[in-house]
Amino acid sequence: MLKKKSFNIITFITAVMLVAAFTACGGGDEGTDTGDGTAVNPFKVYNVATLKKVGTETAAGGWTLSAYYEQTANIDMTGETWTPIGTWANRFSGSYDGGGKTITGLTINASSEDSQGLFGYTAAGVVLKNIGLAACNINGRGNVGGIAGENNGIVQDCYTTGDITGSFNCVGGVVGYNNTNGIVKNCYATGNVAHDQFVGGVVGLNSGTVQYCYATGDVSGGRHIGGVVGSSDGQYGYGIVKNCYATGNVNGTNDEVGGVVGSNYHGGSVQNCYATGNISGYNETGGVVGNNGGSVQNCYATGDISGFQRQGGAAGVDNGGTIENCIALNKSVTSGAISAGRIVGQSNIYSTLNNNYGRNNMIISSPSPHDGNDGADVTPANAILQTWWTTMASWHASSPWNWTNTWNYPDGLGKLPTLKGMPGNPTQNPVIKN
Repeated sequence: MLKKKSFNIITFITAVMLVAAFTACGGGDEGTDTGDGTAVNPFKVYNVATLKKVGTETAAGGWTLSAYYEQTANIDMTGETWTPIGTWANRFSGSYDGGGKTITGLTINASSEDSQGLFGYTAAGVVLKNIGLAACNINGRGNVGGIAGENNGIVQDCYTTGDITGSFNCVGGVVGYNNTNGIVKNCYATGNVAHDQFVGGVVGLNSGTVQYCYATGDVSGGRHIGGVVGSSDGQYGYGIVKNCYATGNVNGTNDEVGGVVGSNYHGGSVQNCYATGNISGYNETGGVVGNNGGSVQNCYATGDISGFQRQGGAAGVDNGGTIENCIALNKSVTSGAISAGRIVGQSNIYSTLNNNYGRNNMIISSPSPHDGNDGADVTPANAILQTWWTTMASWHASSPWNWTNTWNYPDGLGKLPTLKGMPGNPTQNPVIKN
């Protein structure tokens, strides 16, 4: 009897272990292709095989590019090859909900191929949400991003941790190119991003909207290099970057390098943003924006600025745009040749500069005089006080700082204002550098 009981116990334990192992490997209820690909009953993605199956079928009712998908388990892609979902000719037009699960170790090495990422090319109306890419390593040519190479829909509540690189243009930590219809919101990236031009910590080139996003990695490249967005273009009515921040260093070997946005063109808008990293470039280098041809409002920067010509604490150059209610708290702005200023390195007769402030003891270094775009004085001691930031007389009435929905007050102990509603509830600790 004892032997029989022992045998039954061992059998039971073995069975439990087998079931647990089967479930962990994507078995059990998740081990079959459940769902029908509709919005109310999306196909379930739970392992490597089902992730690779997304968008590969063409028959009606199959795992097509227009179906709905939901990820129900963490997936380890380490050592696996990956072909991005959707191309320019065959775009992903469905929906993918990551369910808050992670995809780990996604690797792409395609330096001669465009539209690289988890998704290559998305159509208008697509929703990609709740996707987490952990320890990814993605290398492509142009339009390269962790979540999507080119986005024409909505990318929201997504993040990437890992490095993103390219060999041509439009590379971002989350999205490479965010087209006119595209919206990237509540997303963040923590890895380094590098490329030749149009390189951003979150988005490489933006013609749509980027909001409530942040990047913490370093960003480097040639020209149009930004901590959040490489270049933002408002030519078609959008080009919006708002409620974003970057903490990494930004380095460009050429023109238009900024702490938040490298170049802001054709009436694009940069609002309620800040950058804390050091910014270096050759020409048109700024703490918030490198080259501004739109509007920059309610932003600040704290990092050191350096370059050869046209360097500014807030913007390197303003080409007939508007910069107002901005604060340059940089320790130093250095130009090797011409034009360095506390607020703007160089502006023109069409520029509008309203109610801007520059650190009173900022070190301005340039062999030639700048054009006096320094703003009013603010001391480091005052810049950490709630009373200074909330004094309405300090700001232009068209866009006062919003302490109800957008900004948290400085804590009075050295921390500067921080943004509300950021994804993942990150620790923000912007301070003035000594």
